[in-house]
Amino acid sequence: VESGNVMLSGEVETATDAKGTPNGARVSGVDAKSPARGPQDNGLVAGDVIVSISVAGKVVTILTATDMANALGACPAGTAGTIRYKRRDRTASWIGKLGAQQ
Repeated sequence: VESGNVMLSGEVETATDAKGTPNGARVSGVDAKSPARGPQDNGLVAGDVIVSISVAGKVVTILTATDMANALGACPAGTAGTIRYKRRDRTASWIGKLGAQQ
């Protein structure tokens, strides 16, 4: 998935809890050139679970990989936004440019 300046490589899959209930979009990889790439405290790494995307004050809850693709695809390239994600037992945010490539 390549969305604006957030370039995720490989597959993004729906993450589920112990009961099988969808609870986010699990990242399998982040493009080496992406400014969203970790492992710094505010960067995405494989295994992170994206739980929301915020743009212009609107928060979109991410429960599935499709939710994430739809939310990012609706953003024009260069849209400023925030991705909230879970890593192990903590929640963090990445702030940067989102949006589908044109």
